[in-house]
Amino acid sequence: MSHPLCHAAAPPARRGSVMFITLATLAVVGLIAMAMIRGTIIGRRTLRAEHAVRQVEAILDAAESRVRSRLAAGPPAAETIDLAAADVAGTHAARVVVTVDPDGTDAWRVRIVAAAPPDGPASIRRTRDVLIRFRSSTSQETSP
Repeated sequence: MSHPLCHAAAPPARRGSVMFITLATLAVVGLIAMAMIRGTIIGRRTLRAEHAVRQVEAILDAAESRVRSRLAAGPPAAETIDLAAADVAGTHAARVVVTVDPDGTDAWRVRIVAAAPPDGPASIRRTRDVLIRFRSSTSQETSP
């Protein structure tokens, strides 16, 4: 009497179906892995872009503070400030352009433009307009 486990090989049709199921499973696992890798790459790019936007906003805040402190010494001058990547704790350099124009007799209209990196297709650029008024020669009032 023959035992069922004594057969050395499965029939050819069964071997082909097992091979097909194995390949289909590998294909599904590969697609899932590719989707996960793609999601990780997109998430990383989004995080880097958000970091760069926050850096540019911080640069705008610092430039506005600089203009306000320079106003205490006298009328501010227009200036362009180039920052190295190490100066802004980032991966790209940045540029700040400050323009100052008188607005009537008791105010200055200040425009601050910050960009990181300064040139290129992926540059993040933000602009801030500030109106700084003076009540007297020693005190100042700010209105956006």
